[in-house]
Amino acid sequence: MKVLVTGGAGLIGSHLIRRLLNDGHEVVALDDFTYSYTGKPSASIMHDINVRVEVLLKGARIERCSTMEKTKMRNIFMEFKPDVVCHLAAIPLVTVATAHVESAFNSLSTGLVNVLEIMRDSPWTKRFVYASSSMTYGNFEMDPMPEDGPQKPLNIYGGLKLAGEVLTKSYLYPTGMEHVIVRPSAVYGPTDQHRRVVQKFCENALIGEPVLVKAANDHIMDFTYVEDIAQGFHLACTHANAAGEAFNMTFGAARRLTELVDVIKEYEPSIQTASDDIDDSDRPTRGTLSVEKARTMLGYAPEWPLERGIKSYLEYMRGAEYLNRGVA
Repeated sequence: MKVLVTGGAGLIGSHLIRRLLNDGHEVVALDDFTYSYTGKPSASIMHDINVRVEVLLKGARIERCSTMEKTKMRNIFMEFKPDVVCHLAAIPLVTVATAHVESAFNSLSTGLVNVLEIMRDSPWTKRFVYASSSMTYGNFEMDPMPEDGPQKPLNIYGGLKLAGEVLTKSYLYPTGMEHVIVRPSAVYGPTDQHRRVVQKFCENALIGEPVLVKAANDHIMDFTYVEDIAQGFHLACTHANAAGEAFNMTFGAARRLTELVDVIKEYEPSIQTASDDIDDSDRPTRGTLSVEKARTMLGYAPEWPLERGIKSYLEYMRGAEYLNRGVA
């Protein structure tokens, strides 16, 4: 099977592609390699990029292209003729989307529409997998939150992701093409570069900087190790039962930020904490996402509880010499 992954050089994309290649599929990784950075990437970031390109993407065809480059992207699609398209390319952070709304709209909506427009002219493509987000639920009104629970996003990122779900279904309905929607949560693990909470906490612990925890708002998140979400997207791309469905793809057990600190402390006892005064009022109150639908229909089986994931992630960071290279 031929699979084209937009955002294929990203955290989830690169780990997904490794699984697809190991499974014998032919893969194109389409990515513009900007990673939402400004300025020159640090040594640690360059190490992560090299791991993605030289290890995780080894054997894939890599095409440097943005989803905003519609003509170039169309040419790649028409030449490769993918059976499945998995759309992961997007601004990856709530904070970035909130601070740069126009860029977020271009990334999360215009880029998606460009892909969908091309796919409507692609008779060989049978399935489209859309990466949504647990942010579409807003404040969880149920715990665990099922896929058919209320979706009431509280921030720009969640709103645009939910709009993407609607666009995916409405664009593809006239074509008869299969769609699959995947809603991840709090993904972390080796080669992450966007300074999400688990990465920040682990890096700070290793370099002796304090971990900032907001005592008044001890967030609860369904932390998901990257290998588990890669398994989920692999099933979304390949499993017959996934067609036309939406799935939560997480570990399926929420933990508090203070618990995250305690877990890191098991493997890095010198970790320090301090009070966080950052405004996080746009973050919804979350909890556990139900993954029973994915377990039952697809055989999804997350294997990385937070304790195992943090241990593995810290081992990776130490191997990447974060202590010597720094993370700035």
